[in-house]
Amino acid sequence: MSRRIVPFWFPNRGCPGRCTYCNQSHSKAEALLVVTPEEMEERLQEAARGAEGQFPVEVALFGGTFTGWPIPQQEMYLEAIQRLLAKGVIEAARVSTHPSLVGEEALRRLADHGVTTIELGIESLDDGVLSLANRGHDGQGAVEALRRCREFGFEVVGQLMPFLPGSSERSDVESVLGVCQCAPDALRLFPTVVLDGTELEAMWRRGEYLEASVDEGAIRCGKLAVMAEEAGVPVVRMGLQDGCDVRPHVLAGPYHPAFGELARIEMVASLLARASKASASIVDLSVDERLASLAAGHGKRLLSRLSTLRPEVDWRIETVGFAGNEGWRVIWRGSHFALAARGRAGGRSFRLMAAHRVAK
Repeated sequence: MSRRIVPFWFPNRGCPGRCTYCNQSHSKAEALLVVTPEEMEERLQEAARGAEGQFPVEVALFGGTFTGWPIPQQEMYLEAIQRLLAKGVIEAARVSTHPSLVGEEALRRLADHGVTTIELGIESLDDGVLSLANRGHDGQGAVEALRRCREFGFEVVGQLMPFLPGSSERSDVESVLGVCQCAPDALRLFPTVVLDGTELEAMWRRGEYLEASVDEGAIRCGKLAVMAEEAGVPVVRMGLQDGCDVRPHVLAGPYHPAFGELARIEMVASLLARASKASASIVDLSVDERLASLAAGHGKRLLSRLSTLRPEVDWRIETVGFAGNEGWRVIWRGSHFALAARGRAGGRSFRLMAAHRVAK
């Protein structure tokens, strides 16, 4: 059963340094900002009552580096989480943290208080990129941190940031593949945007950093997501969450209110283009009507990208009703190709089914 994640945001609290790209005061989106443990308990009890048992509640402490907080502060919130778990108010808890601050003592403290998931800000595995970003760790340190979290039994969601200063498509690809080898439970892909009040803004204004466009960001994130999914690692988010708190502070880069959908369109297009036979002249696609926007939305982007990737094919798309389970996967049945894509509608999970046949 899906959980309802209730996030609380603690900008930069506990961070060992300030990353080049970071201004977390702009990034809280819909999270509740800096609450006391008592306020957190009260909000979570309200959330659990509102869910009426349909969606178990999971608390998330985001922003900053939780394991970098002073230990007495950590324990105040962890004890509140432990009480809520014991009462059945929440079903799970997750925290975000930094690869350099997940030693055995820190992980044992989280485990002892019922935390189940760690969101680990890896960003890249390229040492030069990490140095320019002022991350305070190298690629090997990030890999070891991820493995250590897994060894302690935590679910791990890795975060990566394509288009960081000094990065390239190759380094972004190698970072995704390297992280997937460590078998995290999921990935988030946040293409780098230039926020005001950051060192990256200064680099950008000096001409030392060239931002990616929305199209470039969607194409690369779609490619990286396909690689991750094929390695067995689901990609649960692509792009910053849209919100009035963020939008006015984005100066440049691949920021779009529907960036995740643009990147998913790239996933579908690249998979279909790759799987269609070289001799195909006509491809008929049937797309779940509940995800019709992937097929026809954003200026018919899917058709445009398919035509760019396989210009020799006459692509035709229709929307029909399908039923299925959540998740991405590629299925071959003889000469028939099917793609299943994760989506949501009306609070229920479903999948997009895209199938084609080759016209002789």
